[in-house]
Amino acid sequence: MAGFLITLTQGGFYAWGVFVPALQADFGWTRVQAVLPFSVASMVFALMMFPAGQLQDRRGPRLVVMAGAVLGGMGYILSAHARTLGELTGAFGLLTGTGIALGYAGVVAGGIRWFPDHRGTATGIMVGGFGLGALVFASPIHILLAAHGWRTVFLLAGVLFAGVTVLLSLVLRLPPPGWRPLGWDPAKGRRILTSEYTGQEATVRTAVATREFACMWVNYLLITSAGFAIIAHIKPFATDFAGLPSGAAVALISLFSLFNFSGRIVLSPLSDRIGRLNTFVLIGVFMMAAVSAVPLSLSLDAPWLLRVAAISGGLSFGGYLALSPALTADVWGVRHFGAVYGAMFTAWGAAGLLGPFLAGRIYDLVGSYAPSFWLLAFFCLAANVIILVGVKPALRRRIPS
Repeated sequence: MAGFLITLTQGGFYAWGVFVPALQADFGWTRVQAVLPFSVASMVFALMMFPAGQLQDRRGPRLVVMAGAVLGGMGYILSAHARTLGELTGAFGLLTGTGIALGYAGVVAGGIRWFPDHRGTATGIMVGGFGLGALVFASPIHILLAAHGWRTVFLLAGVLFAGVTVLLSLVLRLPPPGWRPLGWDPAKGRRILTSEYTGQEATVRTAVATREFACMWVNYLLITSAGFAIIAHIKPFATDFAGLPSGAAVALISLFSLFNFSGRIVLSPLSDRIGRLNTFVLIGVFMMAAVSAVPLSLSLDAPWLLRVAAISGGLSFGGYLALSPALTADVWGVRHFGAVYGAMFTAWGAAGLLGPFLAGRIYDLVGSYAPSFWLLAFFCLAANVIILVGVKPALRRRIPS
């Protein structure tokens, strides 16, 4: 429960799209500039997951999460005083991105050790809060922005982020040596044994050298780039092109967040039953439908398709974030999980930079989102081809230890 609440607090990060119009109005920034702090925070979050995971492997989750609370809160508070794009990017992008990485690594890498028998379900619940954050925070942020401005909102977010996370970190700990779930006998295998489970413990150097790792890294990049583009641009798209009022556009962010959470809760236990890779293919189909719905909403004059984009995109984005840690633990083990998943998670950071930048840059050049979202749909198709052709056969052989 503590892990879920920590990631819920961190999940306000996904509400960045609510800030975009206010930042553009205040500073006169382009669409790319307005999403740059969010993109940099995503990249820093991912890059810092590797050292954060290593630190968690050595020191446990409590210290790591507490340090993340302080840095993340400081980043929000300094963002409230930013006067330039560089200052906002440095404060939110570097400090808050690092703080979220430390907290996320502590929760996921520490928490997964308590559930060796239901890794997919457990990671779905632990990171579910991260997906739900925008649903909880988007509407309050929208109301506070209108009443008090974005600087006050950042200040309040910093206090909330630091205070809540520090308190919750006090209950985190690793299971004692030799601990196992009641009724579980590791000698008889896991209760739920997916087809991807190898039973091996690989070092990070061994893991990143495998073909499986490279293929899943690229798949991670392509799928989540599409999700990030929806997160960063669906609100301005809805108001500028679909003609929706601001409140209805914010509701799309909340809808994405709701299904971001639902995807983690629904698709992760599903993967325990049908296999991780089969579920990843399903996620690719959902995300392709989501990004295709954005340009189709204009060409068909059907604004309701933006709800399809939010629902399908949220479901697949959230499901991916829950499944990827479980697949990592299945294939490469948990002994060095923090470092291995930290290396895998760099794909998420690259996606956080690529997706919003690609959509924003093409918009700034041609005045339309359609070309970028059709390109992102192709990304999703390519991601599924990588799994079906490159990854699935490879996982039928054991990973070298």
